[in-house]
Amino acid sequence: KDGVLAARALEDLLEEAGLETLRHATLVLADGDGDLSESGREALDLGREILRTGAYVQRFAELRGAVETVDAERTHAWAGAKDELIRTIDAAHEDASGLLDQVGQGAREAFEGALASMMPSDEASPESLSRDSLLAQAAQIPQLVEDLRAEVGERHGKEVRRVRASQLFSEPVRNEEDLEALLDRIRSAGEEALRDGEFFLLL
Repeated sequence: KDGVLAARALEDLLEEAGLETLRHATLVLADGDGDLSESGREALDLGREILRTGAYVQRFAELRGAVETVDAERTHAWAGAKDELIRTIDAAHEDASGLLDQVGQGAREAFEGALASMMPSDEASPESLSRDSLLAQAAQIPQLVEDLRAEVGERHGKEVRRVRASQLFSEPVRNEEDLEALLDRIRSAGEEALRDGEFFLLL
């Protein structure tokens, strides 16, 4: 009797829908857990345990539920990364609005082309564009605006001295005294650049 029941369960699993779920589970559970919450990581561990022990016939419903949880969280994280990229592109357009008329056509077209190439299409999906790719592109965009500001300085015959805020004040700003110290250092660095006949760009 037990053998008959086991054979029936195995027959159900070997139907196309069951095999597809099992194949999908193998792919989903092979990825890391960097974009998952605690509950998502628990679901990932559960699914991996079921696959590792070969108990997917008896625990097929648990496996399917774990995969659905992981899938849902990764889709949510991917959508968040896509929204972040779009917001960063929109902010770059706004930051550059007063700069584009001060640079040459080549620099303007290069800037606008770079942003256009990074804008995800409506058809984009986690399969065609990974979350890591979305975040990496968003991280590159501020540098494009900084390069545009530097171009403005060069067109005015000025060198642009780029200074990172972390070079001036590497500790967190914890109180008003720290804030005053940071502002004083920024002012001093800017004044020094202007005295040397350069433009000053805080990064």
